[in-house]
Amino acid sequence: MSYAMFLDDIRDANLYYPNQDMVVCRDFKSACEYVIENGIPAFVSFDHDLGDVSEDEKTGYSFAKFLIDYMFDNNIKEPFEYFVHSSNPVGKINIETYLNNGFNAL
Repeated sequence: MSYAMFLDDIRDANLYYPNQDMVVCRDFKSACEYVIENGIPAFVSFDHDLGDVSEDEKTGYSFAKFLIDYMFDNNIKEPFEYFVHSSNPVGKINIETYLNNGFNAL
């Protein structure tokens, strides 16, 4: 199943991707569960700060790491498309760098 995912705790996906069918996940856990049930998305739009204030904070970066691990564990060699729409500039760079390095290692 090919699908696009929008990961953000507060933003409206329609403001960024009008008239596009997006699976909206508001937190790390729901995004991981969706991938486990449906496979790797064709496209992910990442936020970094997901409003998780727990000691073991899960962010968009955590989800990027989950996706790369999932791809390695399931022998998936084809990278997905992505965009980081986060307002956190350091988080944005961290997500992009991790994904690009992960894709190069596949």
